[in-house]
Amino acid sequence: MSLLIACFLTCLIEGGFFCCFRSTRNRKFLTASVGVNVLTNLSLNLFLQFLVDNYDYDLVLNSLSVFGLESFVVVWEFVMYGLLFGFSKRLLLLVFLANLISYLFSYLLLFFPVS
Repeated sequence: MSLLIACFLTCLIEGGFFCCFRSTRNRKFLTASVGVNVLTNLSLNLFLQFLVDNYDYDLVLNSLSVFGLESFVVVWEFVMYGLLFGFSKRLLLLVFLANLISYLFSYLLLFFPVS
């Protein structure tokens, strides 16, 4: 899957998830969501691509390290949203769930690619 398609799908999935909740269903939050996800998604995927290209890194066999990196993304996104909109346990839960859904969806596409 190309980097841009992965980024677009992440923005679409997480933005759609946030639209399900009234507190995050506004233009300012959704705009921030797109910006935050473009930054974190492209950074993570470019880093993973660097590992694959330069270190014969097998993403499937090393999915635990991908999971660890994704956990870092959740924390980083929570910090960015928190700085913009205020920190809360609810925000942490929403960011975690949005990333989990996005991660699971991309993982399914990895094993069951759409032609």
